[in-house]
Amino acid sequence: APLVRTQTVRMGVRDRPGAGIEELHRVAGTVRTKAGEPAAGAWVVLPETGGFAVADAQGRFSVTSVRAGSHRLQVRGADGGEAEASADVPGGPIELRLG
Repeated sequence: APLVRTQTVRMGVRDRPGAGIEELHRVAGTVRTKAGEPAAGAWVVLPETGGFAVADAQGRFSVTSVRAGSHRLQVRGADGGEAEASADVPGGPIELRLG
């Protein structure tokens, strides 16, 4: 099945409808090496929120409980390669390439 790039969860308090609704998102994407291969084991971090994930064997990652907005992502591969990008949440696919 295709990788889900963004998922939204809306939460509210039933006993307090005036309390509002909070949306949290799941952000996902792919990390590749400089040569274009999947970067298995790469660390993906959202430093401002503390969210992180480790890429699987296909280079795919997923970070949960992310609020809407623009977020900075930092990536470090097992070989020491690094990358930095920004992502709009919710948004389209996140494709990262290590430098």
